[in-house]
Amino acid sequence: MNTRRMLGVVEDARLKKERELRRNGYEILYEAKVSELFGTAVARPDLVAMRANEVVVVEFAQRRSNSSLPDEVKSSLAEIAAIVESNPNWHLELVWIGEDAAVPEERAVESYAQRSLLVAKHDEAAGLLLAFAALEGAIARLVERTPELRDQSPRLRRPGLTQLASLGLLSPEDFNELNSARRIRNSIAHGIDVPVSFGMVQNVAAMAERLADARYVSVDQMVDWFFENYEDPANGVPFDSGEGGYQYVLGGPYDAQDVLSSQFPEASPEDVDEAVRLIEGDGHEWVKKGDY
Repeated sequence: MNTRRMLGVVEDARLKKERELRRNGYEILYEAKVSELFGTAVARPDLVAMRANEVVVVEFAQRRSNSSLPDEVKSSLAEIAAIVESNPNWHLELVWIGEDAAVPEERAVESYAQRSLLVAKHDEAAGLLLAFAALEGAIARLVERTPELRDQSPRLRRPGLTQLASLGLLSPEDFNELNSARRIRNSIAHGIDVPVSFGMVQNVAAMAERLADARYVSVDQMVDWFFENYEDPANGVPFDSGEGGYQYVLGGPYDAQDVLSSQFPEASPEDVDEAVRLIEGDGHEWVKKGDY
C-alpha cells in the first residue's frame, strides 16, 4: 500500500473510532491534553478519549502480510502499555487497519499473541485487547483456507464466533471460552472496568495461534476425515462366530483415538477426545475403507 493511500486508511479508521467513542459518551483529547496526560514519555498514542475519570488509549496497527510487528512499534506499544497500566481506569485498545483483503502471515499473528502476554504482565485488560487483535488476524487466515467462508460475499467474510462454531470450526468448549472472553473484551473497549485474569489472556492468545496455523483442524473436520477413510467392519469384514467374530485378515481393527492422534498431531488433546467421543457413538472398532 502506498504512503498516500495508507494515510487515508489511517484517517478513515481514526474517524470511525472517534465516532464510536463519541457515541459512547467520550470526549476526544487533542495534543495539549494528551501531552499533559503522558508527560515526558517518548511514546505518543494515536488516539486518546476520556469519559469522566475513564481514559481510552487507542493504537492503530497496520495489518501486513509479510512481516511481524516491527521492533520500534513493539517498543512504543510497550511504553504506552506501561503508562496505561500505571493509571487506574485507563484502557488500551489496538485497532487493525489495512486492506480488507490483507491476510497476516502466521508469524505476524504469533507476534501479537506473544506481545499480548508480555503486556498482560503489566495490564491484563490491555493484554486481552491485544490477544483479540491476534485472534482477528487468525480468523482472517482461517477464512482464506476454508471454502465455506472464503466463497461468501466480501461483506460476510468477517465471521463471528457463533458462525465459526455453527460450521464446526470451533468446538463448543472453545466457543464458550472465547465468547466469555469476548464479552469482557467488549466491556473493556467501551471503558467499563471489569476484572481480567492472566489465564484468560493466555487462552485467547493460544487460540489465536492455533487458528492461524495452517495445520489447524476442528473436531468436525477430524470426524469427517475419519468417516471418509474408515468404516464399520460390518460393511465387509468376514464374520465367523465360531472363530470369535470378525476376521481381520486384511488389517484392523483400528482404534479412533490412535488413528486421530497419529493423523492430527497438532490438534489439541481435548479436541481429539471430543472427536473420538462423536465417532464412537457409532462403534469402537474400524477398518480402512477399501481393505475389504
